[in-house]
Amino acid sequence: MGNLITGVRRRRAGWSALLCAGLVAVVFAGCGSSDSTETSAGDTGSAASTTGSSSTASADKKVKIAVFVGQPAIPTYVSGGWGAKTAGEEDGAADVTVNGPTDPSPNNTTQFALSMQQSLQPDGYAAIPCITTAWTKVFPVLMKEIPDGNVLTWNCPATTGPDETPPPGGTTFVGISNPEMITTATEAAIQASGLDSSATGTALIAFCYPGIATQEAAVNAAADVVKRELPNVKPETFLTAVDQTENTNKWSSQLAKTSDAVLAVGACSIDTASLDTLSAKKSTGDVVLVANDAEDAKSAQAIADGRFAAGATSNPWVQGYVATKLLIDGARGTAFPEGWINTTVSAINPDNAADYVKAFQDQAAAKDMFLPIAQKVIDDLPGHTAPLADSFE
Repeated sequence: MGNLITGVRRRRAGWSALLCAGLVAVVFAGCGSSDSTETSAGDTGSAASTTGSSSTASADKKVKIAVFVGQPAIPTYVSGGWGAKTAGEEDGAADVTVNGPTDPSPNNTTQFALSMQQSLQPDGYAAIPCITTAWTKVFPVLMKEIPDGNVLTWNCPATTGPDETPPPGGTTFVGISNPEMITTATEAAIQASGLDSSATGTALIAFCYPGIATQEAAVNAAADVVKRELPNVKPETFLTAVDQTENTNKWSSQLAKTSDAVLAVGACSIDTASLDTLSAKKSTGDVVLVANDAEDAKSAQAIADGRFAAGATSNPWVQGYVATKLLIDGARGTAFPEGWINTTVSAINPDNAADYVKAFQDQAAAKDMFLPIAQKVIDDLPGHTAPLADSFE
């Protein structure tokens, strides 16, 4: 499941609307692992009660930005952290610190996030990911302590569905549309596999969380692609799980009892990990596998090796860069655009998979791959900004 980054100015919103429909961090987290980068902040402490003064608009004003990563070992957040650091490096006058706890339990997350604010006293603060019990404690403190409420949250939408009212004054989302990503991934896989309108059978479409608007929208989007591209194939949806082992078992069972399955795709990154595991064990037969939410080198390599026909990534590096750039500009007096800033998704297919493997493993390669995408977003914010509800479509 791809992520959304939510920005809320203090003058715009109350914090209570930032609840994440009970989601825990694993909903969005990628399924591979990577070495954590910086994990040195203290484990306890709370921010001092000193509200900062308003920033003055100045392109070369030195600013300090804190980017808190709740799960620094998750590849998605590693990539996003690289983007955030690059935004600071490209600016030249922005000091960007990316950090997070080695143990991402809710209590540690809360204490680490507050300690990071207290120790750095930054001019802007981004928090990743949305852990409801932790974030509801942290957000009010940050909005009070960070000058002008220059705070962004990653993977924590201010509304849980397209029909819900956002906080007063408007909300800024920086990220992608989950339906757009699974659409891109499924279309790319169908094209790469050679499936066409003559294909018959069943397309298995999974989701790992029931009752979540983004999940439902993604499942519906995948079904729409199947109906459009494979009119003789029947979409069949089913629920998996957020636990990786249980998720894999559910996929194994569903594939075993669906003898006419021709395509398989999941709304969650852990679904992609399960399909990769089963494919490596030769347990998926001739089913065309879609690598939705492919955010790490392992997923990209699976496409390069042919275990998946194709897939898509939410470009977390781009999200990290754009969000940090907004915070830097915000610290200098430029308000966030209101609405959804679409950082776009990218298809990964056998022709470009090797490039993505490198981009997910190496910071220099990541910059070469993703900075041009991020720069297009920054250079044309109005053109990449849409109504908030569109992020669910």
